[in-house]
Amino acid sequence: MLRTDPTDLTDPTDPTGQPANLRAGKPANWRTGKLRSMETPVIQLSHVDKIHRRSGSRSRSLKNLLLSPFRRKSAEETVCAARDVCLDVPKGQALGLIGMNGAGKTTLLRLIAGITEPTTGQIRASGRIIPLLELGAGFHPELSGYDNVFLQGSLFGLSRREVEAVLPDILDFAEIGNFIHTPVRHYSGGMYVRLGFAISMHMRPDILLIDETFSVGDMYFQEKCTRAMIEYHRAGGTFVLVSHHLPLIEQVCSEAAWIDHGRIVAQGKPSAITQRYKREMLKTCYPRPVPFYHLGQVSGGAVGRFGDGAVTFDCVEILDAAGNHRHVFENGEPMEFRLRYHVHGPAPEKMDCVIDVFSYRSHQVWCISTRDMGLDIRPYPAGGELRFRINRVDLSATTYMMVISLCRGGDATTAGVYDLHARIYAFDVAPRDAFSDIAAVDPPCSWEHVPA
Repeated sequence: MLRTDPTDLTDPTDPTGQPANLRAGKPANWRTGKLRSMETPVIQLSHVDKIHRRSGSRSRSLKNLLLSPFRRKSAEETVCAARDVCLDVPKGQALGLIGMNGAGKTTLLRLIAGITEPTTGQIRASGRIIPLLELGAGFHPELSGYDNVFLQGSLFGLSRREVEAVLPDILDFAEIGNFIHTPVRHYSGGMYVRLGFAISMHMRPDILLIDETFSVGDMYFQEKCTRAMIEYHRAGGTFVLVSHHLPLIEQVCSEAAWIDHGRIVAQGKPSAITQRYKREMLKTCYPRPVPFYHLGQVSGGAVGRFGDGAVTFDCVEILDAAGNHRHVFENGEPMEFRLRYHVHGPAPEKMDCVIDVFSYRSHQVWCISTRDMGLDIRPYPAGGELRFRINRVDLSATTYMMVISLCRGGDATTAGVYDLHARIYAFDVAPRDAFSDIAAVDPPCSWEHVPA
């Protein structure tokens, strides 16, 4: 049974469960300024399924229509875009949806927006919902940008006077200058996004649905949109964001849900959900790790672990300056790698350690090598820990994977590899400012070697 809200605008007699104010074309009562508690759902999906049916029939030409009675009908194929989805979004929550292409993320946004109806289940949404799902959706191509602002306002239930009150803010945010008086059919993709996002953010939405359309914009406008979403959320606004940019989900969302084949497979804190999702995606992208060296797998080792096993890693940690475990860092922050090792048998005289960091596109960005630093590491017989401190992270905002290895001292050949972990560990760098896509290679680093 769905939980009810005394301030809910839904008519319980309506079988669609659609808010009465939306059916009547009237705006929600946003003027009161009353915010519901985080326990009150403004979006509710209860056991929602969405099935698309498609047949393998030929095109509906005159010839095929005349011959269709004499042809065998092809079997109808069904595609389930949403499977038994149950979701509550409280007032003031910023929900991020992640998943592979075709997982059903955009379908959920369309269901919430009322663009499409569920096959089974019930959907309730309270308040004015403003979707930003497709590039240029809702714009009349022959009208100017200026006229389209008023057209959008009327569609969202605002009077002309109300639109005129927010028009200066819309124009200031969009920054398209005199092109506002040009028919939008002449707009570029970036101009569409600028005007569409500006309209959506300033039409006083109760619920904002965004399908990462602003990713078409340039770096400056993407940063501007990100800051606007953060401010909107801090003011008590509710939004659902679909994005493949995981650092953005962690930066602007208070909750995340991972969707796979139409189902919500995990939901919780953005950092935890994105880490789990990335681990699964790395297994998909790299079913077998890149074979830098393949000298026989270490006994009991994990996938992506190679070497002769004379010295092995016991624990690998990624920490911040306070010693807390972190997997997301901002540009300018320090970070630390702690690599604990165990010696099997007699301790070797010397040992080298190498940390290679790659972007998700396999571009090497860091190489921290004790051999190149001229360090002489003598392993402790009972094991020890190597600590590498990066004074400042200066990397582009994306996901990075690590390849760490322990080797025989002075031996740069593959025969000297004790233990190598390939692409098992990863961390993210989140943008701090509009210029955070500038990267620095070979960061300044200090190190420490302590016994176990």
